[in-house]
Amino acid sequence: RHATMARSAELTAIVLDMGPSMLMPQRNGRSHLENAVDAIDHFVQQKVLHTKKDEVALITFGNEETENELAGDDDYQHICVKWPMAVPSLDLMRFLRDDLAPSDEPVPTDFVDALVVGMDHLIKASGTKKCALKIYMFTDAGSEVNPDELDRIINGLKLSNIDLRVIGVGIEDDDDSDSDDEEKEDQVEMTETQKANVAIIKRITEAVGGETYSFTTALDLLSQFRKRTIKQVTTFRGCLEVADWKIPVYCYTQQKREPRPSMKKLSALVELDPADPESGKVDRDVTYHLLDDDDTEVDKEDLIKGYKYGRDIIPWEKIHEENLGLVTEKGMHVICFTPAANVPRYQHYGDSLLSLSNPPEDAVAAKAIAVLARALVNTNSVAIVRYVFRAKAAPKLGMVFPDISSKREGLYYVSLPFREDVRAFEFGSLASFQPSAEQSTAVDNFIQSMDLMTGYIDEDGDAVEALEPERTFNPAIQMFYQCLHQRALNPDEPLAQLDASIAAYISPQPKLVKESEEAGKELKKHFTLTAKAKRTKVTGAEMFGADVPIAKTAKAADGAPDADSADPASFSMAALMQDEVTSVGSTNPVQDYLTLVSSKTQDNLLRASQQMIGRIHDIVDLYSGGDTGYFMEMVKALRTELMPTQPSVFNDFLTELKSELQKHASLRQPFLSQLTSNNLTLISSADSSASTVTPGEAAAFFDESGPATNQAEAAPEPEPEDDEDLLDEL
Repeated sequence: RHATMARSAELTAIVLDMGPSMLMPQRNGRSHLENAVDAIDHFVQQKVLHTKKDEVALITFGNEETENELAGDDDYQHICVKWPMAVPSLDLMRFLRDDLAPSDEPVPTDFVDALVVGMDHLIKASGTKKCALKIYMFTDAGSEVNPDELDRIINGLKLSNIDLRVIGVGIEDDDDSDSDDEEKEDQVEMTETQKANVAIIKRITEAVGGETYSFTTALDLLSQFRKRTIKQVTTFRGCLEVADWKIPVYCYTQQKREPRPSMKKLSALVELDPADPESGKVDRDVTYHLLDDDDTEVDKEDLIKGYKYGRDIIPWEKIHEENLGLVTEKGMHVICFTPAANVPRYQHYGDSLLSLSNPPEDAVAAKAIAVLARALVNTNSVAIVRYVFRAKAAPKLGMVFPDISSKREGLYYVSLPFREDVRAFEFGSLASFQPSAEQSTAVDNFIQSMDLMTGYIDEDGDAVEALEPERTFNPAIQMFYQCLHQRALNPDEPLAQLDASIAAYISPQPKLVKESEEAGKELKKHFTLTAKAKRTKVTGAEMFGADVPIAKTAKAADGAPDADSADPASFSMAALMQDEVTSVGSTNPVQDYLTLVSSKTQDNLLRASQQMIGRIHDIVDLYSGGDTGYFMEMVKALRTELMPTQPSVFNDFLTELKSELQKHASLRQPFLSQLTSNNLTLISSADSSASTVTPGEAAAFFDESGPATNQAEAAPEPEPEDDEDLLDEL
């Protein structure tokens, strides 16, 4: 991103001809009106994305309707202000797409009258604002025109300082003889009326210094990407200190990496109001709790920072932080001067470049900066500085280097890394490989064949620089805007394919591909590649010959816990290396569930609990005998976490589970027996004040547990054997 001087707001009146001749299809099957609407849509899209203060109005002529402030009995008829002057929005883009349509019986209308209405609306909308005024008029000049008032109109445009741009048929510049066939179709088969009107248009534009374009040229220009103009503000105002010499300087951001626009979180549970950007705003609520049984909440005022020192946590109060913190003062101090060769390009740090200029109307500071810049150039040196952009800010290490050109004699600043910011990576030495002369030549030729300085052919057939930074836009950001536009207007449709102009940025230049083809073949010839055999993976048991019990291996493969991993707090390298928990898994469901509900929010608790209930049902449904796995631990964890605030969720789940177990008692008896023996019953009002179940109902929940349980209870207990009988058996 290049910072430029902030411009004033622009007020633009778009005057669109919707007369009969604009509706006639051309050779390519499209009408001039369709091309004009496409160009206007691109124009409005750029305004919506990149400007905040610009305003746009849409005025049509050639329809049956009349709606403007100048309309009289016979004056300014069939001219309508469709969209009054306002900041462009999605509503205007939707209007252009869905609601802008010609009338059933278009009426030929004088475009000079429409131009006057556009001037009037533009001047009244500007009022006392200090802004640039522009008129874009789209017409094919196919209607009769009254030229009597042209001089008055020209004087009005000059006095109001209105920039006029006319887009239409056959009104491009006369010297534009290099236009392609698609543009030339706008020039052929013009009627006598059109030829006369084109002469009138050129007379007006030449008198006011306006510009004219064909429909095809305008559509191409307006569909191109635009730079976003930003307000230029100072990042630092202070002195550049060289020993006892102080130079007042202003620092501006010259270049900065442009991040992708940030998203805002909006609630999907409320109906968004397009007029109120705060209608779906989500507020973040953070609470702090003690790790006790009651999860006691702690006020933020009662918190204090602490640092681990061994096994202890040492409290660190704010007063200690202020006393031991580094206190810095605002300024830029030169530490030393060094040859420019000592600071290679790859050591430039950060994502911004600052321009150092003199304060306005300070000729002495301007002369001092120019002297220092020339001294650095003459000695081929740079200045190493300590930079603090505001008081109490962390100091930065940077470099000040000169910029001498025909436009300015100034300085630039770029950050440099500290020692701990440098990452020294060690790679294998290439000393054992000595390339042959043929290999070196092949590499040199391959690099030269992809030289970007002559990698693009311009309109005149000359080789120029490809991917010039000033003209190359960030494809990721442009693709983001394209998807945003598509989603805003068509929320239910899939995203569009990558735009051809964006794809050109990330695709090799055809000229470079063609020129490097032979060099690439020569490079491949001198550097042969052989496939390396893939190494087979060896397990630890195979490597060290460990004797792993087959039963334990099979059990681990099934995902069942063993004695060593049953404790969730047990240490393991797998636990340290596992990914972030986002859902309750099947490998360690209890630990996953406790991790998810640790945030103490009701949304997380309910969502994680539903996932845990699903896992419990999976264990029950897939059970075919043997170990019941984590069943009891999962039910206990679910009951413990839901007891304080959501007991009804657990009670509903347990009631449903009991019904399911009783329905298939012959296959699910182990689960029912575990619940009964562990007295894992409903959560009663004695357990949680939020429960509506009485203690008596909870105690009697498993009294009737189904046929299998009743049979087990009804079976007669064996009578104890007599002691003498036991001695006889011994």
